[in-house]
Amino acid sequence: MPPVLSERKQKILEAVIKLYVETSEPVGSKAIAELDGIRASSATVRNEMAELTEMGYLIQPHTSAGRIPSEQGYRYYVDSLMASYSATTDEIASLNELLKARTEQLDRIIDDAGKLASALTNYPAISVRSNKRRQLVKRFSVMQNDATSFLLIMLISQDTVRTKRITTRVYLDETALLRLQKVLNENLTNLDLDTLTYSRMMAIEKMLGEYDFLASPVIKSIY
Repeated sequence: MPPVLSERKQKILEAVIKLYVETSEPVGSKAIAELDGIRASSATVRNEMAELTEMGYLIQPHTSAGRIPSEQGYRYYVDSLMASYSATTDEIASLNELLKARTEQLDRIIDDAGKLASALTNYPAISVRSNKRRQLVKRFSVMQNDATSFLLIMLISQDTVRTKRITTRVYLDETALLRLQKVLNENLTNLDLDTLTYSRMMAIEKMLGEYDFLASPVIKSIY
């Protein structure tokens, strides 16, 4: 069980993640101390960041540089941010059935393609199904950077965090991002990316309503 972070450490970790996403540069204690809501001196922040580094939530790329978030740091933030989301038993069952159906359909397509190739070439055909371990997205989180950009955070089934900064030409408010997060978690979690068909993409775009302009950049980022 991961250690419980104090309120100050949580605020500092969140601030480091936001500043790093925005600037792509290691974050120093002085920059954190100057933010509203921290209420701590640069020295205090520096000590807290050192402890977060020892705990594995931050990484110090160079001896004299600032810190950047680690995968453990991102994961902690994702878990805290999305603690309220929990799929129901019916939702999980429906998703599992859908995944099973799509997998069986893919197997039939591969077999049919092999038979067709054999008929056209008069050579025996062998169809091979990939046994590569599939990675499923377990949860999505969306974190706003500024008025026109946000961070898409994906927690993968193998305890891996993937992040992508997405910029739009349209003003983003909290309602838009909460709607996006809800649609993604209700429709794309626990599904292999092979099931992300055109019809599913169109459905997601429709579910976003007035925020449908977010569908295209988000789906591209997921791929």
